[in-house]
Amino acid sequence: MTIVSSNTESAKSLILRVLDIDLDFFLNKKHVSFGGTKGRLNKKIYISWNASEVSSFIENQCSLKKKVAGQVFDTHYEVLSALKDVSDRHGTVQFDIDHIDAHADLGFGDSSYMYIFKELLTLPIEDKLHSILGGGYGLNEGNFLLFAIACGLVASLSYIVPPKWATDIPPCVMKDFELNASAIQLKHYGNALSPLSCLNINQIPIDRLEVEVPFRIIDSSCFVASGEYDMFFLTKSPKYTPKTSDLLIPVLKRFMIENKSNENQDK
Repeated sequence: MTIVSSNTESAKSLILRVLDIDLDFFLNKKHVSFGGTKGRLNKKIYISWNASEVSSFIENQCSLKKKVAGQVFDTHYEVLSALKDVSDRHGTVQFDIDHIDAHADLGFGDSSYMYIFKELLTLPIEDKLHSILGGGYGLNEGNFLLFAIACGLVASLSYIVPPKWATDIPPCVMKDFELNASAIQLKHYGNALSPLSCLNINQIPIDRLEVEVPFRIIDSSCFVASGEYDMFFLTKSPKYTPKTSDLLIPVLKRFMIENKSNENQDK
């Protein structure tokens, strides 16, 4: 028998809207890179958009007509700390996130869900963000949104994908294990989950279901922001972009009032 979690994350009083962009979204490429190469990507294969294309996308599809409070990061997992900092400053806060990226950042291909499903979800909400592991089971730039959801920070998530997107949603995080489900729903398994049993995770008895997080995948050609943003986060992701992508950082920073306290900002 499964029981919906009654953690306090389902009762947040303030919702802030976040525009979360990774530079690797703005590439014309034959396939999506999963960061297997050393150094920057080949600029002849991964061709960056030009400045006018990016400005048009931000103005028309993201509907940014004025500057928004923002930060620039090197790696995407730093966004989790930024969300936590905002939540700490304002009390009980959750975020509606428009995630514009070539990657879902929900843990596809790693083992972080093993730690999240067995241990992290058992902790009180106030302890979760202080109990994130490193290593193969811990936080990285490819799973930071999964950790944000597990920590109760995400009210809803829209994943805006590029035209040549390669499906990278792990079924185990979706409601009823359905990739086309309209919600993410994390599950607590306790000791029933092991590296061997995870191969058939949909057959393992679930101890508890977490609160559903509304989720949409939106093709970038169809995307139009549904309202004004409170924050704008931009990530450079050097492992997933060519050096030429860096030329777009000043273009995107024109749309933000940058938080100068971020030590990893563009110099």
